[in-house]
Amino acid sequence: MNRQAAVPYEKLKPIRVMLLDVDGILTDGRIVLGCGPDGGAMEFKAFSAYDGQGLILAMQAGIELGLVTSRESPLVARRAQELGIDHVFQNAKVKWPVVESFLRKRKYRARELLYMGDDFPDLPVLKYAGFSATVPGAPLEIRSAVDYVTDQPGGEGAVREVVEMMLKAKGQWAKIVAGYANFRLKI
Repeated sequence: MNRQAAVPYEKLKPIRVMLLDVDGILTDGRIVLGCGPDGGAMEFKAFSAYDGQGLILAMQAGIELGLVTSRESPLVARRAQELGIDHVFQNAKVKWPVVESFLRKRKYRARELLYMGDDFPDLPVLKYAGFSATVPGAPLEIRSAVDYVTDQPGGEGAVREVVEMMLKAKGQWAKIVAGYANFRLKI
């Protein structure tokens, strides 16, 4: 269910920081476990390249990024490093105190926070954020509490969808696209 027609674009203009849950937002929510050759556990996650590029575009526009997840995974740290995301909070079983502390230290106000989450541990942050979004597979209570429900599922472009919408609302989209479109090779 896309509620884009009802999106309060004015709420996107003051956004300066974007915090994201991982499982269900940056991934499809599945946790795939296997055994390595030595019998040790291995974990697999699939991340969308479109979401990754969307986060790079957000950073190009000056948006500060962070990940907040209730699990601990070296794959999350690796993906964050690949994308240049400095703020990664893992093993955050209760997310609100972690987010509140981060915002206070960085001197962000509620209206400057965009948060994406898809389950009950995200609910306090979703209700506090200046703009909140979730994915279509989130529970009804979460979908009912947010400003926007994406068309795309988690791990399949949902983050990119929100980033593009935010950058358009802030009037930065055309400039970013032009930077790519006007690139000239020097041969």
